[in-house]
Amino acid sequence: MDSQSSYSDYYLSFLQIQDGLDDALDIKEIRKACRSLRDKGLASYMRGLMTEDGEVAGSGYQCSDRGRALVESE
Repeated sequence: MDSQSSYSDYYLSFLQIQDGLDDALDIKEIRKACRSLRDKGLASYMRGLMTEDGEVAGSGYQCSDRGRALVESE
C-alpha cells in the first residue's frame, strides 16, 4: 500500500483510535485531540460513514492532506 492510500482511504472512530492506542487515552481525551487536529487543518472529519457491508458506521477522522505532508516531512 502506498503512503497516500494508507492515510486517505480510511476514517477512524474514537473507539478505533482508542484501540490503536491500547486504551492509553480515554474517549474524552481522544475527542479533544481529534478536534484540535481538525481545527489546525491536520485532520478531516466525516459523518455518515458506512461499512463495506453497507451498514451505518457513524462518524470519524482521517489525516488531512496538510497532516499527511507534515508526517512525510519528518
